[in-house]
Amino acid sequence: MMDAHVHGTRAVICAAAAIMLAAGCGGPQVQVFTNPEADLSFYERVGVVPFRSLAADRLAGEKFTTEFTTALLASELFEVVDYGIFVSHVTKILGTRSPAEGLSADEIKQVAAAAGVQGLFVGTVSEYQMTSTPGGQFPVVTVEVRLLDAETANVVWSA
Repeated sequence: MMDAHVHGTRAVICAAAAIMLAAGCGGPQVQVFTNPEADLSFYERVGVVPFRSLAADRLAGEKFTTEFTTALLASELFEVVDYGIFVSHVTKILGTRSPAEGLSADEIKQVAAAAGVQGLFVGTVSEYQMTSTPGGQFPVVTVEVRLLDAETANVVWSA
């Protein structure tokens, strides 16, 4: 019989993977990593850092960040800090430097403390385009998303 902790952890992993699928990056090729030392039930309040874009569409990071945040809110897995408020904390800590350049462990701690979160979702969009087929158009999105622990900056979850 599975204990409640293991069941809760699996539920969070499955739901987080579902968020990725609902946000448009799906299919059997999705790989999920969960830090075996992490207790995913600890993460109740999170923030979403603007995603970096490596795609030809320079706004792909912003577009996917919005989609991911909406899917995360709809999942009701976490309390998600309002995106505008969270970004204001990020901007206050980083100044004019873009979060797309990455965050140091110290910056992660500072942003998390200012926003009152236990974890931060960060990500990179490497492909974001529409593809035409005989059946119509469909999106092609390649994205990597990670949940970072606010205190240690360790990767808790990645897909």
